[in-house]
Amino acid sequence: MLQSASNNISVALLKDKKPREALVHLETAVREGRVIGGLMFGESLRNSALAWEQLGEPEKEWEFYQEAWPLLLESYGPDHPRTTETKKRMEELKNRK
Repeated sequence: MLQSASNNISVALLKDKKPREALVHLETAVREGRVIGGLMFGESLRNSALAWEQLGEPEKEWEFYQEAWPLLLESYGPDHPRTTETKKRMEELKNRK
């Protein structure tokens, strides 16, 4: 429950363009998610990547997307919007290197 609540708070903060505040909650969500695994862990990792994108930190964004990608793909499948958006952004980041 702590993992889910922390992740959900981060979503609202990211919508308000408050990535630093979101990352405080995402630290908890990711830590708890590592124990639980699954989709919510993938979502917490994805939200962490989105926060780092807002902060203009592509290296950290890439790091979180790499870990989130297999969890999102497994849970949502290849055609889900979150999966396709993540894949597209990862390709953009990869092409920058």
